[in-house]
Amino acid sequence: MTFLCVPAVVRRRRQEQAAYPGNRQPPAAPGRADTNPPESLNPLNPRPDPRVPAQNRACRLLAQARRRLPGRRPGAAGAGMEECMAQSDTVRIQVAEDAIEGTFLTPRSKVPGVLFIHGWGGHQDFDLNRARGIAALGCICLTFDLRGHAATETRRSQVSREDNLRDVMAAYDTLAAHPALDSGEIAVVGSSYGAYLAAILTGLRKVRWLGLHVPALYRDDEWFMPKDQLNRDVLRTYRSSHVAPEGNRALTACASFPGDVLIVESERDDFIPHSTIMSYRSAFRRAHSLTHRIVDGADHALTDKKAQRAYTALLVNWITEMVTGARLAGAPVPGGERP
Repeated sequence: MTFLCVPAVVRRRRQEQAAYPGNRQPPAAPGRADTNPPESLNPLNPRPDPRVPAQNRACRLLAQARRRLPGRRPGAAGAGMEECMAQSDTVRIQVAEDAIEGTFLTPRSKVPGVLFIHGWGGHQDFDLNRARGIAALGCICLTFDLRGHAATETRRSQVSREDNLRDVMAAYDTLAAHPALDSGEIAVVGSSYGAYLAAILTGLRKVRWLGLHVPALYRDDEWFMPKDQLNRDVLRTYRSSHVAPEGNRALTACASFPGDVLIVESERDDFIPHSTIMSYRSAFRRAHSLTHRIVDGADHALTDKKAQRAYTALLVNWITEMVTGARLAGAPVPGGERP
């Protein structure tokens, strides 16, 4: 189990100054307007467009989100990044017999959390690099190994879905108990089997954001049977047709989920057909927002490095948008408390 927290020092500004000395802005490409949206990225390259400085992209994203806030007074003084990223307190500074006015800006005392759940046959290393990138945004990330994997791989033939769901709940509770975590702002990101477990978790714990990468789907029967003993031919047939939420535990949880959802599909997935993705997508009837993306040329396990970078870019950008929007708006958690 690995916790990844906010780094102490951010060197981005120094790197930009080294790349563009003298506050010189990156050159604009010929024939390209300077009004491109800040989040525009090459889908197969997670690195930002070098023609748009990282600081400018962040400011534009914050400004766009802020313009959408209800009741916002245009041109209000004191607006900007500090509204969501820091607490503002006035202070009087004594100088000899005089007092001058000052303002303390302190970081938020609580930060969002992100729980990563790997797929069947995987391990937490699949998510570590992505978790490091998201931790740099100001989140606490937790990766872990399901029972039957990594150090407990010898027990894989004995592990059931019930066992792994208990693993997921225990990992969630560990993350939620972190002293620096805002318990109302937790994202859960799962891949394949981990995405299936993540969907069920939303009915058992309070989740604000849900990321599903190539989510798998299983029948509700034989829940306590070791997962390795499930009939793959039966599963293949089950996944190839549309499944209604009322007939599946994971999809039933999705139908009640009121938060924001990201679904990432692989174009050349030999395990999870498009019909399964659409079963998930149609199940989110109450979702606050739903984003569905397809990684071109990607297989189920993202074996190609280019596909891995594309998925990382999609996930990091989505988490950035969700966290930034929540901090700006200060909105309450959709759906209230979970048991």
